[in-house]
Amino acid sequence: MAQTLPELKSAFMTHLESEKHASPNTVLAYGRDLDAMLSFLEERTKDRPGPRRARSQLDVYVLRAWLGDLARTCKPTSVARKIASVRAFCRWMKQKGHAETNPAAELAICGVEK
Repeated sequence: MAQTLPELKSAFMTHLESEKHASPNTVLAYGRDLDAMLSFLEERTKDRPGPRRARSQLDVYVLRAWLGDLARTCKPTSVARKIASVRAFCRWMKQKGHAETNPAAELAICGVEK
């Protein structure tokens, strides 16, 4: 069973392609978003005790910090997609039994004007 977040991300990407039949562009965008979140997580949690890249390192506080960082550098539409990517990934981890809780459940997607 996959244990690290990068392994789970890889399994999620396969799920998007084969089970959800997501478009190639969606799969690529979600992959980039999750890679960025995982890089932020690794940098943010490097001083925390416990194994690096572990599911337990991903919590709502880290996600909120990541979104705060994104809000300074990305357009609102990009932030909304990144939130959607992370919410889908965390929901999938919980549904598949890889996580007890969904840390992204509390993240809200703000209204975005088109």
